[in-house]
Amino acid sequence: MDVVAVYAIGKLLGQFLPENLLLQVRNIAVFAFISLALSSTLFSIKQFKETKYARRFQYPFFRLLTKIAFHIFYRPINRLSLLF
Repeated sequence: MDVVAVYAIGKLLGQFLPENLLLQVRNIAVFAFISLALSSTLFSIKQFKETKYARRFQYPFFRLLTKIAFHIFYRPINRLSLLF
């Protein structure tokens, strides 16, 4: 569903923005997604997981990623995951 929404937003913005600006916005969004995915992977590596830095920032970072992924359904999914 999110892919369809991003595609639709891209097509809508493509009507109003120049093509090279639209490509730059897309590249920034892709870079942000890849950097979030890599940092999430870094937090799950055992050697890094046991450091003081990871212990301090792993939970807030995980909450941020889940809020981005689940957007308006964050609270219901969070409550259901705490039940089971």
